[in-house]
Amino acid sequence: MNHLCSSSHLSSNLHPNNSCDSTMDCDKHKRLRDEGDDAFDFYEEYEHLRPQKIRPTSMAKIMNLTLHNLELLHFFVENTGPMLVQVTGERDSRWMGAAPQLSMSSRALSQACQVFAEAHKFHKQNPYRYLLEGETPYPKSKGKPKDMGRVIGYVPVSDKHLEQQMLGFTKCLKTLRMEIEKLDETANFDRVLTAAVIVSLCAMGSTSFVPLVNFEGKGDLFSVLRIINDIQSIYNYRLNERDISMVALTHRVPLPNRLQLPHEDELRSIVGLVNGVGAEERRVRGILEREIHTLVELYNMDIESKSVAHMVAWCVYWQPGFSELKEKRNHYALLVICFWCAYVHRYHALFWWGDRLQEDLYNIVDRLPQHLIQYVEWPLRAVMNFEYDHLEWIQKNSS
Repeated sequence: MNHLCSSSHLSSNLHPNNSCDSTMDCDKHKRLRDEGDDAFDFYEEYEHLRPQKIRPTSMAKIMNLTLHNLELLHFFVENTGPMLVQVTGERDSRWMGAAPQLSMSSRALSQACQVFAEAHKFHKQNPYRYLLEGETPYPKSKGKPKDMGRVIGYVPVSDKHLEQQMLGFTKCLKTLRMEIEKLDETANFDRVLTAAVIVSLCAMGSTSFVPLVNFEGKGDLFSVLRIINDIQSIYNYRLNERDISMVALTHRVPLPNRLQLPHEDELRSIVGLVNGVGAEERRVRGILEREIHTLVELYNMDIESKSVAHMVAWCVYWQPGFSELKEKRNHYALLVICFWCAYVHRYHALFWWGDRLQEDLYNIVDRLPQHLIQYVEWPLRAVMNFEYDHLEWIQKNSS
């Protein structure tokens, strides 16, 4: 894919009046001349059939893209894609690395790669990264602050860039849904699934427009991530396989190597807050226990593979019962989600996360009854801490 997105020669023109581009070409010209004019004339007659230089504008037309779109795909190949491969982890890096090639046959994936690459460019062009105490932007030119304890967040990109991101996200989400509708009729599963993953990353970066939990409607970040579950369910139905919500539970980390989640005891205590001995109360407690268990397993999978992909995708593995509790704004389900916010905040150094989970967590806490606020004291502290980025965190836990 690198060669598709560059303006380098696919092959150099050879002409007897031009200087030779290589020793081989010079030798060939000399041999043809030595063989006589007829042979050289024959070579000249068919010279125009040799591959010619393909310019970016020509490649854009071949791929049915604008030059700007082609430049964004090139940026994805050279910059954004390699970063995604790194954070995906060794086990799953191959399919993420194939995204540029797969995008050639999926419009949704092509658009998602472009939108995400553009968001990446916006962040790289921003002269500031960290926001220090007192709302003071810290220039990138100074490197990393010596005292990361003074960092309170990240400097956002401009409102204009945020609006462009939202328009791009909306467009590729619409295209993705169209491709999902045709999924049963095509062999496009890998492409559409990869598109859903990158569309989800675009949604993560659209903090102001895509809340984690939408208390005013249905569309939110969790619902975008759940599209991955929908695609997997369609595929599994065709293959007559099990529900994706069971996948996480099959990965049993051996007990001697199992790591506890930070403040796991506090997380598990949420189950005991559900009072009552009736069938509904038992059902809710069972649902919460299972989702906490899934979260623990995904956490260990991330540590094991040095990845940031599994815990982030926790909602993809939700059982229907937990999705129902979340939609009904069940207070105990929201408490569990608050802890998830604290865990995923560890990935704040990734530009698509940044400090967004601060606002997401505050929005949830604002909906909790006063007597439950005490149970989210640690998550509220955790999302204010920027001292460790995702790589330091993974290395610390895997050592």
